Amino acid sequence: MDTDERWIDRFLDLLWAEEGLSKNTQMSYRSDLLHFSRWLAKERQSLVGARSSDIAAYLAVKYDRGFSGRSCARFLSSARKFYALLVREGELTEDPTTSIESPHLGQPLPMTLTEDDVDRLLQAPDVEDTRGLRDRAMLELLYATGLRVSELVGLQI
Repeated sequence: MDTDERWIDRFLDLLWAEEGLSKNTQMSYRSDLLHFSRWLAKERQSLVGARSSDIAAYLAVKYDRGFSGRSCARFLSSARKFYALLVREGELTEDPTTSIESPHLGQPLPMTLTEDDVDRLLQAPDVEDTRGLRDRAMLELLYATGLRVSELVGLQI
């Protein structure tokens, strides 16, 4: 096992102990750091020796290869935590990620209902009893006005 992988393993062990990361998060961090390590190896560099310019160049390569902004942001988050550990452990005196800005992520578009979905939703309450009438009125009010549920329940009669 090479030095980069040992540092990655130590990093993940400490994160698990300190923050209780899920297996999926640990696997994502491992994957991000291993890919970066392999890219650095092609440049004859190691994780510990990486500079800000190396990290920026790697992010540029990821963007050029069509990786999403979220993927690049996750890598940068992994790298920030990793290099913070190296500084804390005295392996580095300076964190190479501090000068790198996080990618700007747009807001994802909300999921919308089809017209049939809306019709089924509005028809779902059983209007034969009073609760069903209440529920139907609430759904129609939400749909017609765009109120949030928290605003709906706070309405005064």
